[in-house]
Amino acid sequence: MATEVRALAGRSGEAAKQIKTLIHASSSQVDSGVKLVGESGTALRNIVDQVQKINALVTEMAQAAEQQSTGIEQVNAAISQMDHVTQQNAAMVEQSTAAARNLASETKALTELISFFTIAEAASGLASRQAAPRPAVASAAMKRPPRRTAKAGVAMAGLATKPSAVAAAEDWTEF
Repeated sequence: MATEVRALAGRSGEAAKQIKTLIHASSSQVDSGVKLVGESGTALRNIVDQVQKINALVTEMAQAAEQQSTGIEQVNAAISQMDHVTQQNAAMVEQSTAAARNLASETKALTELISFFTIAEAASGLASRQAAPRPAVASAAMKRPPRRTAKAGVAMAGLATKPSAVAAAEDWTEF
């Protein structure tokens, strides 16, 4: 039995050595695992920091996009206003063109109405004086009414049916 006790003690010693080796190996593996967990924690903190930076950048991009949207709306409003002003300008150009045409036709009608005075002056011999007018004579001729000739009297007789036209034809003080 002593041999058996010795053999048992020897096997226990070897088993204790093996357990000690296993515990030592487990301990080093646990230390390695703890070190890896620590590195994982650091890596996760770095990832969280990067995600926060990305979140801040996305927020800035969203704000910039909102500002651009506001800017584009303002540009659209300005373009709409410019279009409105352009349409108003086009309408005013059309009105100005119509007014110019009307003025041209009224000028033509006025020229036709005044043309009989030129004919009357030519009939009375004033045409030779108008060929080379002197400044003092020309201004004096502009201030006094033209002489009436027989043709002018006939033309005035045609105006006798319209009292306002006769009054306007006889009142030459404005000229």
